Amino acid sequence: MSIDIVTYLSGVSSTIYAVICLLCGLQLCFGIFTQHRRANTYLSNIMGCCLLILFGSAMCYMLSNLLPDAGYLYRIGASIDMFIFIGYAMMGYALYTNNESPKTKLIALASPFALCAILNTCFPDWLTVLFFVAEAILFTYFIYFGIALQRRERLLGDIYSDPEAHSLRWIWTTIGLFVGWWIVSGLFQLLPALHPWYNVATFAYMTVLLLFVFAKVSNYKQPVSLATQQEMEDDENADVNVNVDQVVRLRELLEQEQLYLNPDLTVEDVVKHLGTNTKYFSTMLHKQMNTSFSRLVNEYRVERAKSILAHTDTKVEFIHERCGFNSRQSFHRVFVKLTGQTPSEWREKKD
Repeated sequence: MSIDIVTYLSGVSSTIYAVICLLCGLQLCFGIFTQHRRANTYLSNIMGCCLLILFGSAMCYMLSNLLPDAGYLYRIGASIDMFIFIGYAMMGYALYTNNESPKTKLIALASPFALCAILNTCFPDWLTVLFFVAEAILFTYFIYFGIALQRRERLLGDIYSDPEAHSLRWIWTTIGLFVGWWIVSGLFQLLPALHPWYNVATFAYMTVLLLFVFAKVSNYKQPVSLATQQEMEDDENADVNVNVDQVVRLRELLEQEQLYLNPDLTVEDVVKHLGTNTKYFSTMLHKQMNTSFSRLVNEYRVERAKSILAHTDTKVEFIHERCGFNSRQSFHRVFVKLTGQTPSEWREKKD
């Protein structure tokens, strides 16, 4: 009876996993459910394709449980999963290169996983070892990318008007989930009482992991170019003479043309309007104006929010849409940081 329950739950969990892969993949690739919210980036397209291919491997797993003498389908699904590791590596590299195509590195990224997939096809008894090797290689990649991206976190406020929306700290949560899976997988493999439930645990855990990454990729904002990112890193402490007229022009852009109303405003956008370069602009902010890009822009947004709070009856939850903030949470966080009060508290005291 317990075998029947395990088989049933394995089928249910694999079905849920397959449906999640299909729906999330279609959303990322084609935006069929919420077209206006589609994350149309190189990263989202890679993950979308990965999820659609994973749907194929999930179907192989399901059919291997339903059909007699169909163990070969399980091996095919496992081989597909190993090839998908190439897509995971490309996703990490896309984050590392600010969403630019990893053409020159594709062969180096792909070859270890392609080799594992080919060996798995030729030597099915090596499945467990090959999966561990592939996961270890992928884990090493993401540790490297994670460390590199962590170093960039300190510069986000100088590049984006909403640095939190561009933070990639979540990659460490993803790495933690991978480590967690190794621990869980080891327990299920080592303890005989848990071994029959291995497939159920695998599909449940992978579903949670994929949903987490899907949510982050769906909200992923288009970053600045890699050249701009590297310029900010290389010239962080550069010494440049600043023209005061440029400071006046910057104020005009923010006060008269209201560039701050663009919720995805970046340093590249402002530099184009000023007709200067990133290094010069960054030095002007830090040395001449003693501020960061995000703080300067958000000060204008908060001042506009104060005006709306003081002179209109607009509900607080809708004000962020009129001030250039990406979300209500971002508006609340920045408003408290700059004023020491929530928008509601500020309105009450103003009245």
